[in-house]
Amino acid sequence: MFKRGMIDRARRLLRKMAGRDFLILNPDLIVSEKSDDSIFITRKINSTQYLPIKYNYHTDRKWRITYEIRGTAKGTLSWELSTPKDGVFCKTDVPVTLPLILNIELRDDRLYFNGKTLPTVGGINLPLTAPLLSAQFSMTTDEGLTLRRRTAHRIQLGDAQTSDSDYYQGFVYEDYDSEAATVPGEIFDSLLNYLPPSGRFLEIGCATGLTVEYAATRGFIAEGIDVSEWAVEQANKRKGVRCRVLNFDEATPKDFEECYDVIVMHSVIEHLKHPERAMKLLFDLCCPGGIVYIQTLNANSLMHAVMKKDWGGYSDHTHESPWINSDWLDDAAREAGFEAVSMRHYHLWNDNVHDDVWNALNKAFRVFPLNVLLEDGYGDAVELILRRPVS
Repeated sequence: MFKRGMIDRARRLLRKMAGRDFLILNPDLIVSEKSDDSIFITRKINSTQYLPIKYNYHTDRKWRITYEIRGTAKGTLSWELSTPKDGVFCKTDVPVTLPLILNIELRDDRLYFNGKTLPTVGGINLPLTAPLLSAQFSMTTDEGLTLRRRTAHRIQLGDAQTSDSDYYQGFVYEDYDSEAATVPGEIFDSLLNYLPPSGRFLEIGCATGLTVEYAATRGFIAEGIDVSEWAVEQANKRKGVRCRVLNFDEATPKDFEECYDVIVMHSVIEHLKHPERAMKLLFDLCCPGGIVYIQTLNANSLMHAVMKKDWGGYSDHTHESPWINSDWLDDAAREAGFEAVSMRHYHLWNDNVHDDVWNALNKAFRVFPLNVLLEDGYGDAVELILRRPVS
């Protein structure tokens, strides 16, 4: 189903980085067992399987997405396009033979599939005004096998708003509270050995206030800032929460009344145009002896090396600084005046993963001892805890 060269590439890269061999038995894969020498990956037998799709896109006032659907099969392909704001705006079924190249584009306020006009559904007018596009595919082969895949793209659609403050307006936070429910506890668990018993707490990029509320329940005088008016409005409905709209990229020390004993910046610095300036501002806002927690992407990751331009760090157009890595963070923090007290690498970013080889490797990374790769600096996420010296 897949090119042998891609499998060999995955094996060579892993062997080089892990110092051990990986036996990939079949591209329809799951991790099934391990030994001292190899991770064995075997075929998953299931009536519903993953539809292997690779995609790329470019957008301006017009947009086009090219999906390469791989494999060797015949059947009926169903797909629908939607945005959280507009709902499903296109839905169709076509007989296909794989492999297939599927070009979907918007021209003159009309949708086209491989050059043919596609009607919209539900009376939705084009161009669309939401920057998050979702595509859901389902294929039933002539043999009765069901293959499915869902993709999401944060891209510019028609007259969609482009600034972060406009981008984060409600629909992007759909299910945010449930998806991020564990984040406050995870942050505080990481800070357990460094937290003061009380003090002033600031979250930069507070979203709907989950972590600010969590800090308030633990005795901190807690506040937050965010670029989204909608998110701040939701946050201020929480008990003990005081949040306001402020773009940290444009903030200065004068925008804050006092210093803070604990500052949290989770999944934010990669969205800033001037992360080095932000690091220096963090130092100015942190009280002597205070703690700063930063979580962000790591461009030195293994998956970045594997996926290259398809890496998840590039999938969000609001990532102004997707080049950030743990080495830069450490250097920038020390240059600003901080002491680095803890750094942790973790997570595998599987955005844009386009075939079962990478899905299998994603699972393999979670099997000991492959997690050592993440801890040694190859994870897609990095967590940095800093302290401002007392003197």
